[in-house]
Amino acid sequence: MKKRTWTTEEKLAIVLEGLRSERQIAEICREHQISQTMYYRWRDRFLEGGTRALADGRKEKDTYRAKIEQLEKIIAKQAIQIEILKKNEGAVGEIEAVERLVGEGYRVKDACEALGVSRSRYYARRKRGQKVGKKREEKERDDGRLMEKIRDLVGEHPYWGYRRVAWWLRRREGEEVSEKRVRGLMKGAGLMCRREKKKARRGSGRGKPVARRPREWWGIDMTKVLVKGIGWVYLVIVLDWYTKKLVGWKVSVRGRSEEWCAAMEMAVEREFPEGVRGRGLRLVSDNGSQPLSRSFMKAMEVLGIEQVFTSYNNPKGNADTERMIRTMKEELLWLREWEHVGELEEAVRGWAEEYNRHYVHSALGYRSPEEYEALWAQMQGEEVA
Repeated sequence: MKKRTWTTEEKLAIVLEGLRSERQIAEICREHQISQTMYYRWRDRFLEGGTRALADGRKEKDTYRAKIEQLEKIIAKQAIQIEILKKNEGAVGEIEAVERLVGEGYRVKDACEALGVSRSRYYARRKRGQKVGKKREEKERDDGRLMEKIRDLVGEHPYWGYRRVAWWLRRREGEEVSEKRVRGLMKGAGLMCRREKKKARRGSGRGKPVARRPREWWGIDMTKVLVKGIGWVYLVIVLDWYTKKLVGWKVSVRGRSEEWCAAMEMAVEREFPEGVRGRGLRLVSDNGSQPLSRSFMKAMEVLGIEQVFTSYNNPKGNADTERMIRTMKEELLWLREWEHVGELEEAVRGWAEEYNRHYVHSALGYRSPEEYEALWAQMQGEEVA
């Protein structure tokens, strides 16, 4: 550790402080981090010099008196600085420290000198801080306004992540906001989705079909919903893999192949009003009893729909349809208790229409199924032209 070098003025100030006998020598030495040996050595030299000054005459005596007065001023100034530094403990920054001391009655000059801050710097930082404070207040008001919209969105869609929320605010609400800002606001309010990352050990060498156009690949699957007084009620859905459009569904107290056929009939009537035969439609399903039943397979054969079954131990085989079921659970089925089947059926019908028109997908460039379908039709028209 480098040894400190003391100036003559500092030595004299410490010696004079000890000669006043206002404080104990040990306390003075601890404060200045010197040993008593060093202090007494300085004091002896000072007294010897004073004796010589008295012996040399009045002129030198006056000179030393002036020197002593000067040193007393230095000591008083140092005492003020020490007191200022003690009161500055716990301050965050130097400008805040000066502000605090000025508020306690110290002059700006003394506070700045004690803290080693130039007055010009202090005034410039204070002026800039006032501007920053105004901007901070504006940002806090704007954050509060955005949080109201974010809370409303998350209330309606509790499983939406910050990317989807940010997109909606920008494109649908006209807000100039970044994903980073939305993420910070949602994280601060505890609105972020919690995800459990589980790695499946299953695998399959068979790839998943890729849809190149609407009404080329459909998926069908079933889930169940608990209804008071009845028990489990079954919901069958049919999904267009290209547009993510919910094209057919059926709610029933039974989950037979008859209900699966009803969901398919609804989808075919909506999407193929001129007939489905010869359109090259393929239907993906798991290996359950309903899609493998004779009645269902016969109905698909009559309609000219080719059935494609997922391979065993392949969790991605019908992933698009299964992900759609999860979306319905998160956005509708899990959010309330159902009193009767009619209530559930009506809610599914309304939700499906709203979903097809307005629910945005990141895989579709943050467009809704109907918007993406219209975009595809527009592109096909441009290519033909």
